[in-house]
Amino acid sequence: MSKRYPGNFITGNPVALSQTSNSGVWDLKDNYHAVTNGTWQEVDGIYEIAKSLRFRKSATAYISKTPATTSNQTTFTYSVWVKPGLLGSTNWLMTGNTGSIATSYLQMSFATNGFSYNSDELQFTCVSGNSNVFTLTSNALHRDPSGWYHVVFVADTTNPVSFERARMYVNGNRIVEFKGTPVLPSSGATIPFINSSSYEMRIGGIVTYGTFDGYMTEANFVDGQALDPSYFGYFDATTNIWQPKPYTGAYGTNGFYLPFKETDSIANLGRNFAGSNLLTYSEQFDNGAWSVTQGSAASNTTTAPDGTTTADYIKGNATNTFHYISRAVTVTASTRYTFSVYCKKADYDFIQIKKFLRFHFSLLYFVKNH
Repeated sequence: MSKRYPGNFITGNPVALSQTSNSGVWDLKDNYHAVTNGTWQEVDGIYEIAKSLRFRKSATAYISKTPATTSNQTTFTYSVWVKPGLLGSTNWLMTGNTGSIATSYLQMSFATNGFSYNSDELQFTCVSGNSNVFTLTSNALHRDPSGWYHVVFVADTTNPVSFERARMYVNGNRIVEFKGTPVLPSSGATIPFINSSSYEMRIGGIVTYGTFDGYMTEANFVDGQALDPSYFGYFDATTNIWQPKPYTGAYGTNGFYLPFKETDSIANLGRNFAGSNLLTYSEQFDNGAWSVTQGSAASNTTTAPDGTTTADYIKGNATNTFHYISRAVTVTASTRYTFSVYCKKADYDFIQIKKFLRFHFSLLYFVKNH
């Protein structure tokens, strides 16, 4: 799932890359073009997925969670990269149900004959009390045992357009050809087996009827938002192959992110890496939430990494040797945090990020040769 050049990706005019290895190291020619063109790196960069989790049907392997609180049951997005290992068998990607699978369940799966339609179609369906809330089953079969599929399931039952209320995507493309006639959700329909404190959510299995066989990675469940695949991937401009990128948005109350990269223990394999930005107004340094010391902050003065003119300009006064912006944020003991910021040189040559008293972050800008 990596690109041929998994190092930095430079936007702007195409650069004639001389790199042929897969090391991610750019040579001097590549760096020269990037610097002289004055271009930013893309926000998503080149995203290398390091690990995946192997599910074995013979071992009845799956991951499960029952939410602590009930949240949004009309709108969600589930995105995952998957490589089926056993074709012609039901491969459950994510499910929720009461334990009575025959009458009440939610399933996202590669379906098989005997439970739904013929094997290896992609299916997204919800049945509640024998009533079909919605069902989408792809006409296409997914039988490439050597390739990875990126699948996205979207529920958005409050959408005024009926065709938009339940959607499936494979490798960046929406599925619009179905096996049989799709059943679409009614306006505002409740999906009772998702985001509920009463029902277990499973990845790689369903109660009573079986489990998934194959590999999964980059599982993102977004509670309360209906997102298209562009939030999780993009088409390579050269090869037109669908590539992964990190999701950077909010996850909602019961959302989660499972990269399956923690291999030091079985418990950590299911560790949720979903986080939220603790810094409000993180793109508005002129806002009163930030303190600007010995300088000023001007909003929307230059091009940001996403190509929009939304980057702020931090300018120091002429009488001090250092200038900074700062603010306080409350954190929890023994918890990991990451601080990051995009910077682009203007008047100063150095930047420093400092943390004080375990809860106070400051960005300090130094003037060269002062």
